Amino acid sequence: MAKLFIIADDFTGALDTGVQFAAHGAATRVVTRLDGGFALEGVQVLVLDAETRHLPAEEAYRVVHEAVSAAREAEVPYIYKKTDSGLRGNVGAELAAAMDALGVEGMPFIPELPSMHRVARGGVYYVDGVPVADSVFGRDPFEPVTSSSIGDIIARQTDKPVSVLEPGRGGPLMGIGAYDAETDEDLSRIGEELGLKGLRLSAGCAGFAAVLAGMLGLRGEPPRIPALPRSFFMVCGSINPVTRAQVVRAAEAGFTRVWMGGVLDGPASPRMILDANRQLEDVAVLPGEDRLRVSEELASAAKGFLDRGLNATLMCVGGDTLMALMRAVGVSALTPVCEMDKGVVLTSFDYAPAGGAQRTYYIMAKSGGFGDPGLLCRLADRLAGDIS
Repeated sequence: MAKLFIIADDFTGALDTGVQFAAHGAATRVVTRLDGGFALEGVQVLVLDAETRHLPAEEAYRVVHEAVSAAREAEVPYIYKKTDSGLRGNVGAELAAAMDALGVEGMPFIPELPSMHRVARGGVYYVDGVPVADSVFGRDPFEPVTSSSIGDIIARQTDKPVSVLEPGRGGPLMGIGAYDAETDEDLSRIGEELGLKGLRLSAGCAGFAAVLAGMLGLRGEPPRIPALPRSFFMVCGSINPVTRAQVVRAAEAGFTRVWMGGVLDGPASPRMILDANRQLEDVAVLPGEDRLRVSEELASAAKGFLDRGLNATLMCVGGDTLMALMRAVGVSALTPVCEMDKGVVLTSFDYAPAGGAQRTYYIMAKSGGFGDPGLLCRLADRLAGDIS
């Protein structure tokens, strides 16, 4: 029986949270549906990618309510609602759904990720030193964050009261208690203040998840990085400026950059990027189903390389693209291994290419907004053995 159930709103978020527990040796599984229930043999942490990021608020509420209700009926002792560290998506609706499904009057919300410079002061959320609405997330072409007040963001989708709390100055929670935090030490202090009883239902991103791993005693044998193919094949489905800068730097360093829709029948180069940027920019003002169609076409092209015998370590950027790729290869569960870099999660899946035998592929995944410009070059060098 799983001791902790996590509900994320997209695939990369599910992985970057799940890996916090895998890093402690906890048996962790990331799934896209609850077919196996909560009694998966040996699994301590079960993470559900609920795919609610782009849903209407009322539909996101229903999906999260059903998932938390199922966990309550299965008597899973701890539940964590993972939210986007850029505060995108249906934050208010999903927090309210979790509270209603569990029948609680209050819950702590700790959305910060200090290691990636995502912090809160006085209830205002900052990314890289600027209010989130003025950051790259405020310029997101699909779901721009238009307010920097955590309370305002939540209040747009629920009438539950929101209070701003400082570490060490909390109290009995009525409604949603949004904690300020600027350091990892702040996150630890919040965890200590809440105690195990206060963690029955909590919410936040991967930052506070790392605190949960220690507090809940979810530990085991530390993971080992497997021997990885030296070739690096990246599938890019993000137009976030952070990722675009990484792709430009990699292309300048000699990566082969292929635009989706170009010639894809040839062999992959040792360092290759399959990039959907041009087409995603074209559909940025169109309905969400058009954007998802681009992700599906990108995934189909990547699957074609696998079917032709691609032997490489994969990387997928963007939760929509990762989900589309997993659907294309018929995979509904992943096991996080470790972080290859901050926010870059290594996981694996088994797939039998057309006419071939089943084999294990390793794939790194990250959100579009994570990492410095040199990230892709650094990862490629690490695979090649040039850096440890």
